[in-house]
Amino acid sequence: MSRIRKWRTGAFVCLVVLLAVNAFADSDRYIVSVNRKLTFRGGHVSIEHRFGNITVRTHGGNTVDVHATVRASSPEIGRAIAINTSENASGVSISTTYPDIHRHGGEMSYSVDYEIDMPASAPLVVRNRFGHLDISGLHARGDITNAMGHVVFRDSSGPQEIENSFGSIDLADSDGDTIIRNQNGSVTAQHVKGNLEISDRFASVSVSDADRSVKITNANGSVNVSDVGGSATITNSFASVSVREVRGTLDLNNGNGSVEVVNVSGRTAIRNSFANISATNTGELTIVGQNARVSVANIRGPANVASSFATVDLRDIAGWAKVRNENGGITALDIRGNLDVDTRFGLVKAEHVRGSADVDNANGNVMLTDIDGNTRVRTSFGSVFLKDVAGSADVDDQNGSIVVGGLSAGKCHDMTLKTTFSSIKVAIPGGSYNVNARTSFGHISSAFPILTTTASSESITGTINGGGCRLDLANANGNISIEKD
Repeated sequence: MSRIRKWRTGAFVCLVVLLAVNAFADSDRYIVSVNRKLTFRGGHVSIEHRFGNITVRTHGGNTVDVHATVRASSPEIGRAIAINTSENASGVSISTTYPDIHRHGGEMSYSVDYEIDMPASAPLVVRNRFGHLDISGLHARGDITNAMGHVVFRDSSGPQEIENSFGSIDLADSDGDTIIRNQNGSVTAQHVKGNLEISDRFASVSVSDADRSVKITNANGSVNVSDVGGSATITNSFASVSVREVRGTLDLNNGNGSVEVVNVSGRTAIRNSFANISATNTGELTIVGQNARVSVANIRGPANVASSFATVDLRDIAGWAKVRNENGGITALDIRGNLDVDTRFGLVKAEHVRGSADVDNANGNVMLTDIDGNTRVRTSFGSVFLKDVAGSADVDDQNGSIVVGGLSAGKCHDMTLKTTFSSIKVAIPGGSYNVNARTSFGHISSAFPILTTTASSESITGTINGGGCRLDLANANGNISIEKD
């Protein structure tokens, strides 16, 4: 039991020491400044450090000015800290050496903060831990790696690679291609003129005003993207994704987090599961959802949408629309092309379709209004309502009523309507029809005179106004009614 207590006490002391090293406490009893001036003759500037902050600023000359502030809890520790600098044709090197300290009991802390002024045109390599980085004005390649601290990187040109963990990255005004890698810390990037690539985990990613392509890979953190001049590729999970103003294409893959997309000029592809999907004002659109409610509006091209266990709502599609759903209703309004729908256990409602409508459903009603082309419906255990259909109508239903009306006057429409265990009601404004109506356990009625060739209580074959379009009505265990519209 006593050995366990000792281990716990030792672990607690180590934790206190680690926190004290990075705390820069007011109790520091040793503070000294170290200044060095070096000449950059080529190569790169290298900084190797831990336990302290680094601030880098740039100028148009060739000198590297180093200002280091050493803090320690005792002169003994402070004097043992070494600031190492060197210069040669390969570049300028700056590093920190801390003493090996073995102390039991008492408080102990030490740190070194750097302020470095260097040539803007010199490539920069930084390796740091347990401190913050603030770098501005680098106009050459940057290779930056940090841990356990924040990174601020601004006003750069040339390719940049920035890596961090357990701290945020804040990037602004980067003129070159930029790669950012982080873990357990947020990433913010704005005003990037080159290509931008970001990977992160367990934190949010925010990008705004990127002139070229953007690629983001994240997990367990939200993603917000706006104003992208090129294409955008985004992968995320377990958090929301919001995308606005992309002038290229968009490829978005998410899971367990909502998706909102607004204003994408090019082709848009979205995949998501177990959360809502919203897409507004995009180019050609493809959505694959699972257990996801889908809302789509103002699409400048065709739309292909698949989901399950939730509703799908499409509005203002400037092309054909294809929708696949399961256990959810579908609404489609203002489709400027053909409409193809397949669902189960949900209502299908479509209005203002400037092409044909093809609907397969089961255990759900179908309501179609203002269809310019032909209409085909297959369903069961639900009613079918057709209004203002310009082309032919082909309906095959089971255990549901069929109601057809609002047909264009002055022309006839080929109609084949079939159901069971319910009624068929078709209202026509006139026109000429070849009638073939039959049922069982029901009766047939017509508001128009039919010149019959065969007739019985459950079957009529004949013509209206001399014959013309096909009017084929078949029922079982239900009535058939031909009415005036």
